Amino acid sequence: SPMPCSGLTLIVPLSLVVLLGFVPRALSGPPDAVPQDQELARLQVEFDRLVETVGGTVGVGVRHIETGREFYLNRAVRFPMASVFKLTLAVQLLALVDNGSVALDKTIVLQPSDLRPGSGKLAKAFGEPRDISLRQLLETMLIDSDNSATDILWKEVGGSEAVMARLATLEIRGMSVNRPTALLLAAAAG
Repeated sequence: SPMPCSGLTLIVPLSLVVLLGFVPRALSGPPDAVPQDQELARLQVEFDRLVETVGGTVGVGVRHIETGREFYLNRAVRFPMASVFKLTLAVQLLALVDNGSVALDKTIVLQPSDLRPGSGKLAKAFGEPRDISLRQLLETMLIDSDNSATDILWKEVGGSEAVMARLATLEIRGMSVNRPTALLLAAAAG
């Protein structure tokens, strides 16, 4: 379950890691190569510098899937995932598409009961029930961080059990994806 976020906790968005530019290069080589070890050392120095400027607790975790190379900053600290959990739903959905059990062109009827408060545009632009494809929901969830699209996809991919099973097959541990956005928002509101 997510931990409360205090004023001293800062979650560095994945975009910061990508903007540093040398993260993929530092992780993509063979695990025992000396140049990559130097790259990882430079990455550590850069993060140490950034952490000093923002204060609080910063957490970063990056794994290069093909080589298994990893970089972590404050690995033992558990951070609330916030909207980052939406990526786990995308991974599960795309795995289902790959194995042929679901098609991105599948449509569902968007109903008022599907709408969630918070981020996104589906709830704000809703007029009346309409067809929407899983592809549109996936894009809306990832691009707009749409909470309504997220909870619809949550149901479509099989919920917590299916997502956690997918993470286990990818050897991703230490994450808890145990409830949809509606319940996360309710918990945050007390």
